Amino acid sequence: MKEFMVKDYAKSVKGTRFPVSFRTPASQERMDEIAEEFVRLRRDLFTAGIVCKEYVDLVRCGGATNEWRAFYLGGDLLNVCRNLNQPASVAKPPEELVLACSDLGSPYYTVDFAERADGVWIVVETGDGQVSGLAAAQDPVIYYQVLADVLERRD
Repeated sequence: MKEFMVKDYAKSVKGTRFPVSFRTPASQERMDEIAEEFVRLRRDLFTAGIVCKEYVDLVRCGGATNEWRAFYLGGDLLNVCRNLNQPASVAKPPEELVLACSDLGSPYYTVDFAERADGVWIVVETGDGQVSGLAAAQDPVIYYQVLADVLERRD
């Protein structure tokens, strides 16, 4: 790993001067500084511990990465939506990748897919569906109707 990003258990810092990534190696003193600045910027939104993840160069569209969020319930794909405010015309994650993530052993979860700068699609994060926010481009009324329909079919 040559570069890493910093986030807490829920989010990274966006919309600030906090760097998107850091280069390795980093001394303990430097890591302490990074962690303290991160916690200061997240303030009341800070969620548990510090997470360091490998930084991956992603496709950028109109200032946002080409990232999509999928919600799954008990093996059923509920939907896939643009996760950030990228244009509607951007490429979607491959269907076979989205479907391959449909049974990760959790009853309700999200998977975030992103397009790397080289055009390859990857899973960048998975999360508990109970605490994952709806995607920026997601219509909440439609989402909850789909969720209700899937739950009703199971009864």
